[in-house]
Amino acid sequence: MQGSLRANRVQVAIFFVTVLGLGFFFTVQVRSQATADQLLSGQDNVTLGLLITGLAQSNERLVQARSDLSAQEGQLAASATSPNSARQQLSRQVSELQVINGTTPVRGPGVELKIGFTMQTFELQDLANAMRQLGAEALSMNQVRLTAKSVIGEKSGALTVDGETLAAPYDLRAVGDPAQLSAGAAQLLTQLKSRGSVSLDQQADIHITAVVVERPQVYSYFGQ
Repeated sequence: MQGSLRANRVQVAIFFVTVLGLGFFFTVQVRSQATADQLLSGQDNVTLGLLITGLAQSNERLVQARSDLSAQEGQLAASATSPNSARQQLSRQVSELQVINGTTPVRGPGVELKIGFTMQTFELQDLANAMRQLGAEALSMNQVRLTAKSVIGEKSGALTVDGETLAAPYDLRAVGDPAQLSAGAAQLLTQLKSRGSVSLDQQADIHITAVVVERPQVYSYFGQ
């Protein structure tokens, strides 16, 4: 009797095997009616009642899952086809690129670093790279915009940025999280202080008005 009951339970378990896939599609496979009739033949009323209850609960969950997926699909479709949504996204991307390229003024909280001695080329490069890695959105020094594409050099013992001469004392402004910028630049500032006067202040409102002037691209062709 016990062996027969175990066999019945195994048959019931096999009948309820389903394959569930989560992703962009949700598929449930069910045995054919003929196979179901064969497996269900000879089951007692209690077992059949449990099977029916389980099927009803599974069906409710499937209906709810389909409803949730349909709602999400509708939201995504509406967002993708909405002119306002696309326009806002494009506008944000353009604004971000303008900030990165230094072609637009930037205003916000940040830090102001004042250096009283003449810096070397590598020191300004290290300082600018460190500020960017710490999350600085925009940088300027002595009213000259610093970007990842800025060419930092030296002329007659003075620093140059994109050909413009920068003389000490320097006023470096960085827009970003003031606490994060201050904490991250602590070690670099310690090294700079060994050479002269250096001060770093957190500011609630820093306005960087300097922008990079767009220059036309010049291409050279050789061998013509």
